[in-house]
Amino acid sequence: MCVSLLSDPGWAGAHTRETIMKRILALCIALALAACASDPGTRTTQKQTGSVVAGAVVGGLVGNMFGSGTGKVLMTAAGAVAGGFIGNHMFKKHAKSEYEKDAAQRALNNAASGQKVTWTDARTNESGYFVALNTKQMSDGRICRDFRRGLTVGGQQVDETSGTACKKSNGQWDAS
Repeated sequence: MCVSLLSDPGWAGAHTRETIMKRILALCIALALAACASDPGTRTTQKQTGSVVAGAVVGGLVGNMFGSGTGKVLMTAAGAVAGGFIGNHMFKKHAKSEYEKDAAQRALNNAASGQKVTWTDARTNESGYFVALNTKQMSDGRICRDFRRGLTVGGQQVDETSGTACKKSNGQWDAS
């Protein structure tokens, strides 16, 4: 549908490039605001959708710079598809499970020392645990907790690490 609208001279004349860009900007802002959901699964899905849409928009704009007539429309469509694919790939490469982040924050804020907080992300077939250990106050006044975490993929434990997380001024924990 978008491709047929772009190739219709009547539509293109009625909608200036500035109007189209304003609509794209409004869509991007709406997607960014939607990423503020509180459920970890919803946040992950919305961020992934935003990455795909942003990639498609950028790819479409780049593709639109090439060709003329029908070729320009085809290049725009091809750029949008390629951009969406790249946006999705980049999201998957750099995304950390929102479920894991949520479990870490819950364990560090609320769990007793040694209490295991588990998480599962059915979408990625990953699961794991987070165990907050002793709490200590550093010489600079920061509150820190040692922790252990484990990651299982497809039923196979693939990682177990330990570290220290310190509470930032915004209330979030920063793990090192």
